[in-house]
Amino acid sequence: MKETERSRFRPDGFTHNYADGSLLVGILDTAKLIGGGRTRVYELMDNGELESVKQGRRRLITRPSIEAYVKRLVEASRAGRRAAGLDMGRRARRLPTC
Repeated sequence: MKETERSRFRPDGFTHNYADGSLLVGILDTAKLIGGGRTRVYELMDNGELESVKQGRRRLITRPSIEAYVKRLVEASRAGRRAAGLDMGRRARRLPTC
């Protein structure tokens, strides 16, 4: 990463402070939020899983669409765990005794 690119990032790795409730998030920050990369963010936009808007030359992702995407991931993960018999809630899974 070049020095000019590195200088625009905050110490936490984001380019903007999203604690202020911003509704639009940049591509790099979206990638960081979902734990992926820029390519994955563009794929999700192409598939319609993330909504984006153009503001000048920048492409920005709507915060509600990021939250909805993460919620779908969590629900799919839970459904998969239930189907596999691994989701036992807070109780530990009991093994059969011999």
